[in-house]
Amino acid sequence: MEEAEELKTSSADDLPLSRVNPRIPGNRPRAALETPRLVVWRLPRAKCPCGADGAQDDGPFLGREAACGAGKWCGVCGRTLGGKKVSKNKMQPTFVLVHGAFSNSFCFAPLQAELGLLGHRSVAVDLPGHGFGATYSRAYQAPQDLEGLAAVPGAIKGVTLADNVAHLIGVLERAKENGPVILVSHSRGGITATAAANARPDLIDRIVYVSAWCPVDLDVNDYYAEPEMATVDAGSLAMALAGNPAELGLLRINFRTADPAALAAFKEVLLTDGTDEEFLTFLNTFQPDENLDVGTSADRAQAATWGRIPKTFVRLAEDATLPLALQDRLIREGDALTPDNPYDVRTLEGSHLKWLIDPAPAARVLGELAEPWRAGDERQV
Repeated sequence: MEEAEELKTSSADDLPLSRVNPRIPGNRPRAALETPRLVVWRLPRAKCPCGADGAQDDGPFLGREAACGAGKWCGVCGRTLGGKKVSKNKMQPTFVLVHGAFSNSFCFAPLQAELGLLGHRSVAVDLPGHGFGATYSRAYQAPQDLEGLAAVPGAIKGVTLADNVAHLIGVLERAKENGPVILVSHSRGGITATAAANARPDLIDRIVYVSAWCPVDLDVNDYYAEPEMATVDAGSLAMALAGNPAELGLLRINFRTADPAALAAFKEVLLTDGTDEEFLTFLNTFQPDENLDVGTSADRAQAATWGRIPKTFVRLAEDATLPLALQDRLIREGDALTPDNPYDVRTLEGSHLKWLIDPAPAARVLGELAEPWRAGDERQV
């Protein structure tokens, strides 16, 4: 009790140097007040010019900018004196990643790890009926019950492109609260991304297609009859088809098949430049079911909305699922639709899935797209 009482009545001048950190601006030992008390480590507080109380100077414990002033950010109001600039944290864009057919958010884990190590923020989306919302029946497990697999209902039945778009818009709205949004889609995910951009261009600061569908002149299914798709083996998935799509109301593929011919066909289309181990690992992230709705002419890219968004197309040079000829056609069609806002075109070596297995090159490309915000460009809100 005597020791406690002594501490209670000690003045600042009596405190050891370690209790008062002179490196913090304005936080030096000071004379005792009328009622002596312990000096508390704290940062000087001032009246914020924006009208808020308690703006704080920069200090080693906060890592934030000084109180409001020219070029300074207020920790209270979150803006600069005389401006409406978002805070530096709000200047960091969020990458929103949209998967392709039969896939899910899990496929982006290596890419997200690489983006995170480069200092970028990202969120991977599971479209309705994907990820933990997918159907994995007992019949799909080994030993497989092929008759049961062909008949068991799937949760994705009845899911439409409109459902996908509504879900993605909900994610974009939440991401936009934190600053700029870069929407990145792969393969069939481009259909959803394009429709979302048509509906809510205000939520997207840049849209990126990584060998992804962005229909302009034709509906997606109609492109398959075009010369650019002549090299695509449309029958590869049919080798492992389970059930009747018309009866199930969905497309079901048995990706856990042991048929050597089917596995070889899958690898040729998806990951011809990967090892067998990489291929089988990725194949086991696929889910068996996909919905049947790939949109109509109303879901093609629209100049008045989609066309306002800065856009990038990342070509995959050895892609056998969306051949380079088709990717280049989609780029040409998009540029013709919005000649004043053409694609920024990048190219990565590799097949349809290689960029997700070896994500470092793709992460660097995406990082370059985020650089204008990370460099501190002033964007009005």
